[in-house]
Amino acid sequence: MAIRGVPVGLGKVDAAILVQDLLDDVTKWDCASSLAMRVQPVLASLACHGAVRAGRALALPEIQQLIRDWVQEGVIMTCPHGRRTAFRLSTDELAKLFGRVGWT
Repeated sequence: MAIRGVPVGLGKVDAAILVQDLLDDVTKWDCASSLAMRVQPVLASLACHGAVRAGRALALPEIQQLIRDWVQEGVIMTCPHGRRTAFRLSTDELAKLFGRVGWT
């Protein structure tokens, strides 16, 4: 097994000990799906903490890269916790929001 890095959120860790502890834990779980169930909330928190926060000013290149990454990942509409990050509006819905119904 090769360890190339660990999430920043874990801080300074001894990777070999971390892997051994994880393997020890896995052997105590009932099935492989237990790993996904136990790790998912931790990974979701790490992902959210590394995300762009509301109110943070972004330079145009950062915005462009975020959009490229978003499209490449499949236009994900929620954060890892399931909160909406984007939504789709039709032209009619936009017109209603801006009081332009019937306007073309």
